[in-house]
Amino acid sequence: MGIIEAIKNLRDEIAPNTLLTINGDIPDRKTGLELAEKYGIDGVMIGRGHFP
Repeated sequence: MGIIEAIKNLRDEIAPNTLLTINGDIPDRKTGLELAEKYGIDGVMIGRGHFP
C-alpha cells in the first residue's frame, strides 16, 4: 500500500467527508488531472511548476 492509499484509508475511518488534495512536482493541469484520476483524490495544487 502506498502513502496515498494509507492516507485515504485513515481519512475514511476518521473523517470521511474530508477532501484530499495533493501537491508537489505537478507541472501542469493535464498531469494534475491524471494524478487525481489515478489516485482517486479530490484535487491537486499546482504551484511554481506551472510558471516558466
